[in-house]
Amino acid sequence: EARCLVYWGWGTAITQYITPVFASANYLPEHMFTGTRAGGYNENSGWWVTSSVQTKAQLNFMNAIEDIRAVRDPLIDEQYDTTFAIQNAAAKLINEGDTEAAVALLTSYSENQAKMWHELYKDLSMDLETKYWNERVGMRTGGVTEWWQKNVIDAGIK
Repeated sequence: EARCLVYWGWGTAITQYITPVFASANYLPEHMFTGTRAGGYNENSGWWVTSSVQTKAQLNFMNAIEDIRAVRDPLIDEQYDTTFAIQNAAAKLINEGDTEAAVALLTSYSENQAKMWHELYKDLSMDLETKYWNERVGMRTGGVTEWWQKNVIDAGIK
């Protein structure tokens, strides 16, 4: 029950998050099986939210990938450590004869991680859209002259 673990993610590895999923889990969070690619954007769909982050990262990849990594990577590192600890706690329960409690622990942990990632990526998607809209950073382009920046953009002329 505690050994069969996969890390599940959608899209390209460089922009996706991964969720620990145990084969013994009693259920999966709804967002993991909601929506279809052909059905149109659905914020309740894990695939659509992750694909949205991936697509928005393409607007300004060199900057956006750093934003994604800053949000995702510390949590993934923490997740690996916590997953290992949860597996060991579940193994201990199994060895003590409480397989039902072990499966409940693994299911709950996996569900909570999946929901956390899904909500985090919904927010990240909007952050990336706001920051890199129209291939600009904060609605500013890197190609304007100093005069244009000072007299048009900074002066408040939109």
